[in-house]
Amino acid sequence: MESIKILIADDHVMIANALSSMLNNSAICEVVSVAHSVDDLLEQAKTQKVDVFIVDLGFKGTVGDVGIIDVLRKVKPEAKIIICSMRSNLHTIKACYKLGALAFVNKDSNPDDLIKAVEMAGKGERYFIPSVLAQVGEAWMDDPLEGLSERERKVFMLFVEGASMEEVIKEVGLSKQSINNLINDRIKPVVGTSRSGFKEAARKMGLIEYID
Repeated sequence: MESIKILIADDHVMIANALSSMLNNSAICEVVSVAHSVDDLLEQAKTQKVDVFIVDLGFKGTVGDVGIIDVLRKVKPEAKIIICSMRSNLHTIKACYKLGALAFVNKDSNPDDLIKAVEMAGKGERYFIPSVLAQVGEAWMDDPLEGLSERERKVFMLFVEGASMEEVIKEVGLSKQSINNLINDRIKPVVGTSRSGFKEAARKMGLIEYID
């Protein structure tokens, strides 16, 4: 069987090196490149022959925890992406799958889980490690933001994650007035609060794990 060519993107050098060493010891994996920044990842995505991308969340230079998925797919729409992260919030996990990631693996998972995810992603198939399946299976249909469009959800979560109005304008391509109209006419009636209370509302709905 031909090895699955992997690019690892993680801004923690020690973690990226440890993942690379572990995967290269597998019979089916070959780490062809490691990236430690968004710019490095995008440049290598354009130039390297990669079958599967293993990517951390929360990269500096992206908007929101899961923004790296959108950024990578704009450069390489066909990218087969596995998220490997310390995050465990259900909303974050679900968002990764909804944005097109094929697997979500916690960094403290069994190494065999990541290798299995690579094998499935290499085939273009979605995979849930057991601990993630337990969470997603129990609550996948439980949607506290029911009634909001994808764009409205994105605006809400960007503000929850601390984005400025300017960053939201750039990310969703709407004017400040249009965003304020969405907040007042669409988002506020669903979440029950104005923009200043979005983060606390998200915490109460279980969309984030804690509030700063």
